[in-house]
Amino acid sequence: MRNILSLLLILLLAGVLFAEDAFRVSDDMTLREAATAMRMPVKKLMQHLDLPDSAKPSDTIAELGIQQSQLEEIHTDFHGNLMGFCTSLTVIGMTVVFLSLIVTGMIISQIRHLNKAKKKAGPTKTVETSIGKISGPQPDISTNAIVAVITALHMHIAEAEERQKLILTWKRAPLSLWRGSSRNAMPNQTYFQAKGRS
Repeated sequence: MRNILSLLLILLLAGVLFAEDAFRVSDDMTLREAATAMRMPVKKLMQHLDLPDSAKPSDTIAELGIQQSQLEEIHTDFHGNLMGFCTSLTVIGMTVVFLSLIVTGMIISQIRHLNKAKKKAGPTKTVETSIGKISGPQPDISTNAIVAVITALHMHIAEAEERQKLILTWKRAPLSLWRGSSRNAMPNQTYFQAKGRS
């Protein structure tokens, strides 16, 4: 069954690839309809026909005086160069995307230099020793210390959550479920109690 489906798929693809591009264009069709029938962009069709700037895609073929032989020649020329056209579009698109990414990356990397404040001398600490007074900058907390504190806090919270889950999982219910069910209003129990009272 799989072999038959594979064979049918291969035949279908071969039929699509090697099918003859037949198209029908009548004189009362517009350029847009003709381009759709010929499976090509309207702008490309207008470019190949060397139409004046006043021509619009809504103009008919008869109004513009286009011959069927011209359309057939354009069709074969366009579909003969279709791979080159598609390749050039792909290369242009990829080039634009990657160049814009490079420019964006360069702009983002230069943003840190925009509002760069001059470093001011921080508070100094003075220590009196046997030699004399020594003054130096007061140490700042490094980013590594901040990251270590955040990591320790995160690990503590995660451990507390795991401990709470473990307590919830293994902790025994303080009340027997059989006794707890008698406290709920069971429909049959309510019915028989009401019936016994009357």
